[in-house]
Amino acid sequence: MSLWLVIGLLLLMVEVITTTFFVLFFGLAALSVAVFLYFFSFSMATQIAIFSILSLIYFFVGKKLIKKMRGPIQIDQDDVIGAVGIACDKADPNHYAKVMIGDTIWSAHTKYPLIKGQKVKIVSVKNLIVEVEPL
Repeated sequence: MSLWLVIGLLLLMVEVITTTFFVLFFGLAALSVAVFLYFFSFSMATQIAIFSILSLIYFFVGKKLIKKMRGPIQIDQDDVIGAVGIACDKADPNHYAKVMIGDTIWSAHTKYPLIKGQKVKIVSVKNLIVEVEPL
């Protein structure tokens, strides 16, 4: 039991550090095996089988729950408008390009020619596409 408890707690600590929601399911499965072993006695092969099955169950159920909880992406346009980004590629006037705003790459439309690496200012957002002007 103590082995699974230690494994579960270590995996949960890794989850807190990485925040990926991937290791969480394995940590919960290991803790569940520790709880089962408190009440029942199983061979190591059975313990590993229980861990594997619970990991899969927690993963698929958790993935669906997280997807439901996240919902559609909400963007506060006031945070984006006026921000400065960098053109990731060349763009001709009235064409689309990619721009880096912070640590995110956005699709962008511009009325001006852009060169790769040029600083741009976001002037509007429509349907997740930013309108940019060169600085």
